[in-house]
Amino acid sequence: MIKILYINPSGTGVFDRHFQGLLNAAASSGTHVDTTHLSLREKVTNPFLSSLPFYQGELFRTIKRAEEDGYDAVIIGCCSDPGLRAAKRTASIPVVAPLEAGLLLASVLAERVSVITPGPLSEVAWIEDSARSYGLEHKIASILIAEVAYPPPDDIEKMMIENPEQVAHIILESHEQSIRGDVLQKARKAIECDGAGVLYLACTFWTGMLASLEQKLGIPMIDPGFAALGIAEVLANRESKLTGEHNRL
Repeated sequence: MIKILYINPSGTGVFDRHFQGLLNAAASSGTHVDTTHLSLREKVTNPFLSSLPFYQGELFRTIKRAEEDGYDAVIIGCCSDPGLRAAKRTASIPVVAPLEAGLLLASVLAERVSVITPGPLSEVAWIEDSARSYGLEHKIASILIAEVAYPPPDDIEKMMIENPEQVAHIILESHEQSIRGDVLQKARKAIECDGAGVLYLACTFWTGMLASLEQKLGIPMIDPGFAALGIAEVLANRESKLTGEHNRL
């Protein structure tokens, strides 16, 4: 049995059950995925990744605990790939994140990939910088921002106190609606104007929502959560076989 831990690097567990169900349904036979989130001292006012990287220490500690608890791989569940480089040095088990995994898969499927992100504008520079560090910048045809209609921040903060499960439902519903709206428009632009042969949606909240879009557009869509899971499984199986061979020597 391959055991993979999916870590949501925010301080709320309202999405843990959602991602555990999606990832285990998509996992290969013989793979089990557990999900968790970070236990942060700071007050959690929204379900998104903090703009300040104070969470990274707890992220690295969680990864080390996963290794000690016998997990075969870890997924950092955010398309900003937060702390990925340092995290890979933290543990001897594979550590995977969605952007790197998605761009790697896209580069195999087509000459050029367009990335669609819910923003903000600064995310474009972050994706460009990350792709450059992965050696995959030359594969990107375009990076487009799609509108996702979140509630105002004050409303989200209030709901996080009164009914955090409602926040999770609203965020996921907003992403699902965007698939039928601005994401579809941006995807058509990427294909028709930018020459994209494959599309990558750079937000884990879009995990499990892309089948209908791929059918409409007729080109491959890289699912952020499933891409990370696929790479994690390959690496975990490789490590398992290497360990088995070493034990037989």
